[in-house]
Amino acid sequence: MRTFYIQQGQGVMARGDVQIKTATLYSCSLVAGYNAGSGYCGGYHLSSNTIDRPAVQIELQSWAAILRPTALVFVHARSMGWPGDGSPQEDMDGLLHWAQGQTLPAPTVQDGVNVASQVLGGVFSVGAPALMPAFDFGSPVLNLQHQLAGRYGWGDEQYTILGFNREIDDD
Repeated sequence: MRTFYIQQGQGVMARGDVQIKTATLYSCSLVAGYNAGSGYCGGYHLSSNTIDRPAVQIELQSWAAILRPTALVFVHARSMGWPGDGSPQEDMDGLLHWAQGQTLPAPTVQDGVNVASQVLGGVFSVGAPALMPAFDFGSPVLNLQHQLAGRYGWGDEQYTILGFNREIDDD
């Protein structure tokens, strides 16, 4: 099973049995989707307070246009009681507005801190990796946080990266 790791401001899409891990959600959100027809799974790590930025809107629109999700899940950072943690309400509202504007399926909304998405045998799941069926903690991880946006690989091993690591270089 291929495992991808994305950081703030990055998205990835790939087909087949796939795991997408992301950095811990302190105040960010994970957008996860799956296209049952094509078998593609995708994730996008929305940095906190960036939903209104034109570059982020373009990345989200591109993500949705390429993936064309038939299932959509938003995972917002759960507040742990620290100042500034938990996804801002503006981000939560902005993601819902974005999904409605793209005529995407109604999203399932969750909260979490350590989250991932997975497709295994055509079954899409999102949540805490420890609670997912057969989540492979030992599989090699393709760390995308320093890779440029673009299409990589070939055939069934192909994957697409959108955005860039905003934790390192915020636009």
